[in-house]
Amino acid sequence: MSQIAPSRIQRAAAAAALVAGAWWGLRVALPEPQGLAARASEFSSARAMKHVRAITAKPHPAGSPEAAAVRDYILTELSLRGLETEVQRGSGLYQRGSFVFAGKTENIVARMKGYGSGRAVLVACHYDSVRSGPGAGDDGHGVGVLLETARALNAGATLKNDVIFLFDVEETGMTGADAFARSHPWRKDIDVVLNFEARGTRGPDFMFQTSAGNGGLIREFAAAAPYPVATSLTYEIYKRLPNDTDMSVFRRYGYAGLDFAFIDNVLAYHTAFDDAAHLDPATLQHAGSYALSLARRFGDADLPRLRQPQSDAVYFSAVGNFYRYPARAGIGFAAASLLLLGFALRRLLRSGAVTLKGTTTCAAVCLGAAVVAAIGSGWVWQAICLVHPAYRSFPQNDLYARNWYVVVYFALAAVLWLSGLRFARRRTSAEAFAAGGLLLNACLLIGLTAFLPGGSYILVWPVVGGTLALLAGRRWPLLGAVFCLPALCLIFQFACFGFTGLMMQSAGLSSALFVLTLAVCGMPVAAIVGERPMRWIALLGGVVLLALVGGAWANRFDAAHPLQDDVSYVVDADRGMTWWVSRTDGMDPWLRQFLGNSPQRVHHWYELSGSVQRAPAPRVDVPAPVVTVTGDKSGNSRRSVDLKIVSRRAATVFFVQVLNPEDLIRGSVEGIPWRKNGPPSDRSGWAGLPTVEYTAPGPEGAALGFEVSAGAKLRVRVFEPVLGLPRGPEFHWLWRGPGLLAAPAHPFSDDTVVVQSFEF
Repeated sequence: MSQIAPSRIQRAAAAAALVAGAWWGLRVALPEPQGLAARASEFSSARAMKHVRAITAKPHPAGSPEAAAVRDYILTELSLRGLETEVQRGSGLYQRGSFVFAGKTENIVARMKGYGSGRAVLVACHYDSVRSGPGAGDDGHGVGVLLETARALNAGATLKNDVIFLFDVEETGMTGADAFARSHPWRKDIDVVLNFEARGTRGPDFMFQTSAGNGGLIREFAAAAPYPVATSLTYEIYKRLPNDTDMSVFRRYGYAGLDFAFIDNVLAYHTAFDDAAHLDPATLQHAGSYALSLARRFGDADLPRLRQPQSDAVYFSAVGNFYRYPARAGIGFAAASLLLLGFALRRLLRSGAVTLKGTTTCAAVCLGAAVVAAIGSGWVWQAICLVHPAYRSFPQNDLYARNWYVVVYFALAAVLWLSGLRFARRRTSAEAFAAGGLLLNACLLIGLTAFLPGGSYILVWPVVGGTLALLAGRRWPLLGAVFCLPALCLIFQFACFGFTGLMMQSAGLSSALFVLTLAVCGMPVAAIVGERPMRWIALLGGVVLLALVGGAWANRFDAAHPLQDDVSYVVDADRGMTWWVSRTDGMDPWLRQFLGNSPQRVHHWYELSGSVQRAPAPRVDVPAPVVTVTGDKSGNSRRSVDLKIVSRRAATVFFVQVLNPEDLIRGSVEGIPWRKNGPPSDRSGWAGLPTVEYTAPGPEGAALGFEVSAGAKLRVRVFEPVLGLPRGPEFHWLWRGPGLLAAPAHPFSDDTVVVQSFEF
């Protein structure tokens, strides 16, 4: 292994190649938005946006008059396309642990007939919004996509398979999808589901979730999607997270399918800023390109074959292309990359360029740098929030100008890695440090292949490239930089994507991934740095300071970039007390008029919202919901109690908690049962207080049933939130200024809430 130092030109060229590779790896090409003059058989974001504007003038939660108006608009548009259309009225239920989402549903279902046997593709979205926002991204865009897709399909040739369009209610807790999959007659005809969601207003539309055994689906996706953006690593991660979409319901019922969502600009999510003005037409066009191309592809496919058991695929997007191969091939690729690294290490050991002790020590140093980067990022964020306490007010834990702080995290991670390089050079060699970094990545690759096989690609190809760069040595840094492009296009890409997907909460993961990126690129980076890494450490220190100043300047708040806060008026009918309650961590002048300067901090508030701030509020008469017993029977060592809850304030949602879970056996909502779903360590069988969120009760109210042990009482606590703060002579609060925005309602924001307990 040659130790000849590269020239400055070679080092500069290698640095330029690495920077260009990083930029290239982050680029995602979106389709150009199509105007109203686009061909009839093509998808037009301009035509779809007309529908989005029409239905998102106001928030339209399920059960509200506004939701009924959106429903009627969709029915009118579908009738113009000549589709067989109906409104499915019923009830749905989705249980996650001890939390139960349930309620009445009104789904809109339309069918476009094919010339075949009647097998069908389901294209789904939801037409309801949350109470706190008009829902242009989530999920008005889906309504526009489905209506425009139906129009474009009508303008083309008849497909072999039927296409069913489902506009359901989802903000209720996926109850619409459950009602369809549970009871609609067409549910038995469906082989593939395409579901469209969002958690923002811009960015590429990711295909982020599939059903199990997705090899056939990914093959068809790769063949049909004109701008595919997807990774099997998100599929592996998402199925382990406590997050759900309608696809979660369809998967439970055994359907094969693909789930799509765009997630950039999460600060607009579930707020007034989730409107048509903030929805990116290119993003809408991207979603439409999926819907139309895949509806046509699956519309002419042999659908039953796709439902046959198949292996999962490893797949990912990089540098404008889409790559896929079977998971079993991923095991072979991982083994081959490890063999290549073993060959390189054996050659270096024989030449004396590295020692076994030095290499393993350097691997441990790289691991330490990654761990410190992961843990230290939390401390960095806390320090930033001490200087800028307003940052804590965002419930999504994100910022408008996030990238300044991304630079801070990555620069600090680079400082840690360079410090490790400096340490290694004093005791061994740059080659040993590069080899140690690759050895660390190889060990992580083994773990990924074993436990997250869909994510193995993120290290397989970087390890191959990094090993070739190691063999090229310090003498050829430009060649080594070229070999390291997979690390920049895969590991570094996912590190940056982490900030979009998980916001500032991902800083630890993303910082650690950046250390791993540098570890793979160890050979060319060591050549670029030269013999004096302290110069680069000092330079990065300056970058950190500049980025901190830039972040403070860029994250100034105004009408276009408002702070978010929330406050609710809570009537505790049990104690005869009234409170101003806020989930916002910080304090601003608008909140101060409710909470004062010293609000009380309450943890585990009613087992619903975690930590809140509260202060006494003036008393006003707010009618509580009417709770009556409609049935009470005992037998077989059990007691069954049926309740009816009716709102006197036209509420669109109730929360019902069971306060004595040790006596609760099971429950039901509108006749649909739900059962214990807690950890074995919980003797009651419930993970926390069993809670039912019932949506769209209507004037007739909500019907709930509970089975408790014989002789036991049923104790429940009912929350009834209605959007809007009270008005009257007792209240002199001011409206928010243009620099403030109501935060998303999880579960309450700017509501008047009545809380009352009952015992039967």
